[in-house]
Formats: sequence, structure tokens, C-alpha cells
Amino acid sequence: MSNDRNLIELEAKLVRLIQETPDIERKQELRNRLNHIQTTKERLIGKNLEAAGEEYETATVALREANQSLTETLDDISKINQTLTKVAKVAEALSKVAEKLT
Repeated sequence: MSNDRNLIELEAKLVRLIQETPDIERKQELRNRLNHIQTTKERLIGKNLEAAGEEYETATVALREANQSLTETLDDISKINQTLTKVAKVAEALSKVAEKLT
């Protein structure tokens, strides 16, 4: 059980790091590690719950779907960050144009 707990704690730390990291490449690296941790966690849970049958399968599918949704959400956040950076550059350029006109 302590391995399960360690994986859960590591997973939570990775999620926080992903949320707090502004660097898009670093976010992707952390997401890849998170996916690996989640896959490892799934395997451990699978070994512990092989007898659970249909309920386990339903939970596993739900976990995969949630993971996919989280990955898509993080990708969207990265795109928003990129867009805001571009808009800031436009605003800065327009500000310089306005300074020259006054």
C-alpha cells in the first residue's frame, strides 16, 4: 500500500508542477511523466483488483477518459498561454507606434 500512496503523492505533485510551470516544453515533459505514473498506478491497482471484474473495468475506462480530458485541458491552457504571449507582443508593438505618433 505504501507504493500506492507514494505514486498518488507523486501524481499530485506532478499535477501541481504542471499547473505552476510556465515553460510549455517543461509542461509536456511533466505531462509525460504524469502519464507514466498513472500507467504504473493502473498496473498496480490492476494487480490488486483482478478479482473485481466488471466494476474494475468500468473504473479503468473512466480513469483513462479522465486522464485524456486532463491532457486535453492542459494542452488548451498551453495554447491560451501562447496566445496571450502573442497578444502582449502586439500590444507592446502598438504602444511603440503610438509613442512615435505623439
